[in-house]
Amino acid sequence: MRVIANRSWTILPSKRQRHLDGMTALLLFLLLAFMGSALWASAIAQIGWLVVVLLLVVGFWCWSRYPQQVGWVLHRDEQGWWCDVGDGAWRSVRLCSGSVKRPDLVIWQYGHWPWQRWLFRPDSFTSPAEFQQLRRILYPDL
Repeated sequence: MRVIANRSWTILPSKRQRHLDGMTALLLFLLLAFMGSALWASAIAQIGWLVVVLLLVVGFWCWSRYPQQVGWVLHRDEQGWWCDVGDGAWRSVRLCSGSVKRPDLVIWQYGHWPWQRWLFRPDSFTSPAEFQQLRRILYPDL
């Protein structure tokens, strides 16, 4: 019988992931602006684009100034995996098919829907050793 040690990790927002998300949103906006300027040449559309740009600038400023989420806790014990996202209630989670393991990224698919996943990067933990420890526990054959 294999004994499973209790272990907890504090998960923090990843700065690298925030930068990648921001660059993706910026590229998407530039693509939409380029396509939209070719299609909409009226004065009303130009005012609409000005409002959209203003909202995106304010949204980007808020996104870059405030963290997306506060730290939360991932825990493993004999009964399985648990998470506490800050409300004090522990929720059971499981690893589903579709999860991805890479040297610098673990994508934990915990449900059937595409948005039911967590992205773990080394900077999501207090030390890179904790990220490697989580990878070894999730994927012992690596």
